[in-house]
Amino acid sequence: MPMKAGTLQEKKPPIFVNSALDEAGLDVYEFRLLGHIARRGECFAALTTTAKICQMSVRKAQSTLKSLENRGLIQKKQRKGSTDVYKLAPDIWDKLQTMRQEQEVDVDDSRNTSNE
Repeated sequence: MPMKAGTLQEKKPPIFVNSALDEAGLDVYEFRLLGHIARRGECFAALTTTAKICQMSVRKAQSTLKSLENRGLIQKKQRKGSTDVYKLAPDIWDKLQTMRQEQEVDVDDSRNTSNE
């Protein structure tokens, strides 16, 4: 079906995912939440709202945010009496590149082990 002039698809560029992000070894939940935070710059919605938008349980969103924080990919700012604010860590691309390199080493190690 031909697209009409001025439609959304005509105006928007295709989606691009940097190879460091794609190959960093994130699970689908980490990848989804990271994309959600990155698109907004800061994420301060209630956990239930974030979970619903990202199509996961509240418990899964909570544990995944903690995982991303522990891995140094996001920063959390606690606000007393309000929701927490999440944003990308300033050095996220360095961390993702390191994670990507570690994934390459793990793959190489598993290949060497299986050949023995």
